[in-house]
Amino acid sequence: MPWLWTFYDYDNRGIPNTNNGIDGVFSDIKAKVRVHSGLTREHRKKLIDEYLSRHY
Repeated sequence: MPWLWTFYDYDNRGIPNTNNGIDGVFSDIKAKVRVHSGLTREHRKKLIDEYLSRHY
């Protein structure tokens, strides 16, 4: 609970007060993984790692 309102203390650092941005990233990753439904767990990890390294 002490970290709940941290973004109010650090307004100048650009910490968002919602999690909409990360939800958007997760939904995009889910869509990419869903299209390639036959991937093994190892290949799925590689797909997610590659996606994150290229976009973020």
